[in-house]
Amino acid sequence: HELQFYLDDGENSRRLDYSIRHCKPTAPLHHSPPIQESKQFDVKELIGWLEVCQKHPCFPADELLHSLPDHFRVVDVKSSCIFQPQERVDYCALSYVWGDNETDNNRLFKLKSSNEKQAEVPGFLDTVTLPQTIVDAIDICQDIGCLYLWVDSLCIVQDDDENKDTQIASMAEVYSQSLVTFIAATGIDSNAGLAPYRGRNSVIPYLLRTIPYGTFVASLSPQIAAQEIATSTWASRGWTLQEYALARRVLFFTGSYAFLRCKESLRCEDFGLGFSNC
Repeated sequence: HELQFYLDDGENSRRLDYSIRHCKPTAPLHHSPPIQESKQFDVKELIGWLEVCQKHPCFPADELLHSLPDHFRVVDVKSSCIFQPQERVDYCALSYVWGDNETDNNRLFKLKSSNEKQAEVPGFLDTVTLPQTIVDAIDICQDIGCLYLWVDSLCIVQDDDENKDTQIASMAEVYSQSLVTFIAATGIDSNAGLAPYRGRNSVIPYLLRTIPYGTFVASLSPQIAAQEIATSTWASRGWTLQEYALARRVLFFTGSYAFLRCKESLRCEDFGLGFSNC
């Protein structure tokens, strides 16, 4: 599926970050420049992935789903408040690291007993400062038409031990029943954002060539880019393994690339060039 390259000067060998893959562009190439750039994640790709994934048996029938915990809360991304659904709703979840919350640039807003009632008022979240990772997750929910988002800092009353114990004991249900779990595998704290959404950490140029054997693209290797996940701060936390393992569908944001993994497939961005199925 992918041709990778190594340079060897007789003493040292190193792998290049770029590779070559066969592709099937969705748009004609005769008017396109051979070298192009991708500057940010295209949410339309995610919508397409989810439409394909809906045909997979990734989710059990509703009657087989376990009950969510009492006082289960979600962020209402349209009304910008915290909401306690009385019946089952589709929601996305966020897996991320809080980081050092004592620093001025990463002061994480939390749901507490003192603001619990206020948080239910539409527009409440517009009056507080949320870290960029949560802001991005809310906006992606809106982009894909999902009305609700589960985030631990906003959906668990942080100074209520009984509420915390109940919610934490139900993490298997929370993550496994999410429509998709966003994983922030980039940055060291909650203010890192979900790059490449809004913009990549670095632009990805790619070169297209059509020859008698087909069309090929040379670009940053998705396989190599995926290795950023293993070296991320997110991957160094014990509880994140639980969140990754429990979620039936996860969307990784690595800074340079986005990947969707479900129970049936793994997909990477392909910039409309038709090589997304890994």
